Amino acid sequence: MRRSEAKAEKRKKQAMGIFIVLIMTMSVLGYMFGKDTAEQISYNDFKFNRIGNRWGTKIDQSEYIFDFFPSQVENINVSEDIINRLTNSMQIDMTSDIDSEYKEAIALSVFELSNYLALNNQYARVGFTQLNEYEKPMITCIDATASVPVIMFEKSNETKVYTQGNCIIAKSKSESDFIAIKDRLLFGLIGIMG
Repeated sequence: MRRSEAKAEKRKKQAMGIFIVLIMTMSVLGYMFGKDTAEQISYNDFKFNRIGNRWGTKIDQSEYIFDFFPSQVENINVSEDIINRLTNSMQIDMTSDIDSEYKEAIALSVFELSNYLALNNQYARVGFTQLNEYEKPMITCIDATASVPVIMFEKSNETKVYTQGNCIIAKSKSESDFIAIKDRLLFGLIGIMG
């Protein structure tokens, strides 16, 4: 009996070895051929690769991932003044209604904008337009200054970005439009779009 058990154990080890080699080989082949067939599109001399349902580009050794391709957000007008205010500010405050119907999309947009700002040594302070249980600061357009602009995310029946004094109002008619606004702002800050 011991001999048959030893043979069975040996066959299991061989099968496992063959399985591991097969997986590794298929992974390498998938990577090699998958890279060649990946969708790559240029926009304003920037090359974008499709990564699942998102788009990525590399700029100065940094990888940026977006939910929309630049041409998909060209219809969202963001003035050069807005981009300059954001680029030249060491701190940017972002706020919204705590009970907004689109709070998840707003939170994702604020998170991704905050991450970009941190990469550029800019500080993002996040709050809400009213007192809240999360101990986040109350931030409204009244708090906006020339050196610390406020981005206020609001639900609306239209999607647009504009300034009101030192406050940048980002209005959206849907959750996906808040994500589109976030990408449009990032494209402007990174220099992919004017």
